[in-house]
Amino acid sequence: MTLELRTDARADYATGVVQLHKEYYVDQWCFGDAFVERIIEHVASFIDRFDAGKDLMLTAHQGDALVGSLIMDVSGDPSKGAYLRWFIVSERVRGAGLGAHMMQFAMDWCAQKNYDYRTLSTYGGLKAARSLYDRHGFKLVSETRTDPWNAGVGEQILEWRGHPKDSDAA
Repeated sequence: MTLELRTDARADYATGVVQLHKEYYVDQWCFGDAFVERIIEHVASFIDRFDAGKDLMLTAHQGDALVGSLIMDVSGDPSKGAYLRWFIVSERVRGAGLGAHMMQFAMDWCAQKNYDYRTLSTYGGLKAARSLYDRHGFKLVSETRTDPWNAGVGEQILEWRGHPKDSDAA
């Protein structure tokens, strides 16, 4: 079955984004219900204020199933620049290059929009994701041992700074 990328922000996609995060972070990392509630709240807020001229909601679909998401949130907190959020790929398609493809799509989109400051937050221990961020030029700027989910992970803040004409290629 083929994969399809979509860039439309639809409220019904929010459920799939939340489910992917639940399956990974709750089921595999034991983050708990508070994490799911936070994701629901924040994704719903993004959908409500989505600005097609500023923001990107990139979703990957396999048939009727949402199997990946990556959001570039620019309309939320301007101090974060183009803020990469809710980037995840379903376990059933993980390892096939979808995450790298989605990341490159988002970086190219940012370059087209002249977003020369990009940030993201992630958790320590997510080696595959961190490797992907590093390959796309993100640099670690801070790391805390704060663990709001009691899962043994700290938060990492990464940023990408460059001129829009700079290549984002890995």
